[in-house]
Amino acid sequence: MVACLSLLVPVTAADERPAADNSVLSGIVLEGTAGVADVPVCLCDGRTGKPLTFPHYRPMTWTGTDDPSRGVAIVLTDDRGRFRFAEVPPGTYRLVAQKWTGPWKGLFELHGSVVQLFGSADDVQVPLPQSGANSQVLLRPPGSGIVQFDQQVGNDETLLLLSAAPPAFDPILGFHALDEKFWLNLQGMNRMPRGRTTIIGVPDIPLYAFFFAADNSPGFAATSVPPAGGELVRQEPEAFIAAWSDGRREMPVSLQKTSEYMDRRKLRVQQLLALPGPDLDGGRARAERISQLTLELTRLIPLAEDREARVGDLLAIEAYRRLQDSAVE
Repeated sequence: MVACLSLLVPVTAADERPAADNSVLSGIVLEGTAGVADVPVCLCDGRTGKPLTFPHYRPMTWTGTDDPSRGVAIVLTDDRGRFRFAEVPPGTYRLVAQKWTGPWKGLFELHGSVVQLFGSADDVQVPLPQSGANSQVLLRPPGSGIVQFDQQVGNDETLLLLSAAPPAFDPILGFHALDEKFWLNLQGMNRMPRGRTTIIGVPDIPLYAFFFAADNSPGFAATSVPPAGGELVRQEPEAFIAAWSDGRREMPVSLQKTSEYMDRRKLRVQQLLALPGPDLDGGRARAERISQLTLELTRLIPLAEDREARVGDLLAIEAYRRLQDSAVE
């Protein structure tokens, strides 16, 4: 396994200065009536749900070479549970808070297998509507449920993302399967020690887990989590879609039906999406075309008999077919 999740994040400690201007976003993390210390609070874009970065509060991006978490906009609450972001440009934001049992190390660092959710706040406006001199955002645990995950892996390189919205596409598309709705409903995340994570404070609603197993040939998986009802829910391991010997390669039923229909009508993904062959120009032209298509995954492609398919679903079908072919080879 390649340890590509070991990333260090600078953290700005919460300070106690009162909000002096309209560019300050402040709040408090509570459990019951008491403030909770040392809770990491992340400031996210209110439109996409993606984390922002210091010092200019720009969306976190990854070019493939840079550390994607460098300078992420996270502050720790003080001993009274207070947090503060300074010099925030006017706009709409989202806040997400969670805490590990051990000390904070960084967004993708290994903390432990127990995570406590401290809630989120949507549509937070800067400047805050002033209902008083000390107007603040309040964050609290969203529920009392507990969910245990065990992906049964022998390493610490699996990332878990938990959202109240399902992935938009099949997880074989990797992170492209996650749309803005998924990120805007993100509840928490963890780098999973030996593939295990227990999440405390889970809201009593359906949730969706997305897994990324880091490797030179990565694997992805997704599963739904039933409402906890304030109780303990133990999730069965979800097979990773991957080229590994024990990786899952079968299409889900919905994609299989579309694939079979296309076979009957002699429709090919390569033609429908104008995909160059994998051997052309060393595969560069194909990679560039797929990169273009990831920007229009929801676009509908006509098939036959008034049937249509999303670009993302056609790319998923093609990816499964190539994965199955690689197993035969």
